[in-house]
Amino acid sequence: MSGNDGQLYKMTMGGTDKIKICGDKVRFLNTHKDWLYYINLSDWEVPGRGKLYRIKIDGTRREKLTDEDCEYLTIVGDWGRII
Repeated sequence: MSGNDGQLYKMTMGGTDKIKICGDKVRFLNTHKDWLYYINLSDWEVPGRGKLYRIKIDGTRREKLTDEDCEYLTIVGDWGRII
């Protein structure tokens, strides 16, 4: 994530070749297998909350997973917790 805009980027281990994955304002980024899960603060109804999204680590197949506003997300193993 970029420190100023909350958008999601990928780069080499050396910090070069920064490439934007998506323009969403990302909060509570979690990884599971080939997916990145996050709360999208660009898609919200209640301030400080957003909708649950996922996107492949290569930036493809972005999907909205819920229409409900979420405040917190954590994934441990194959389990997720959404508040």
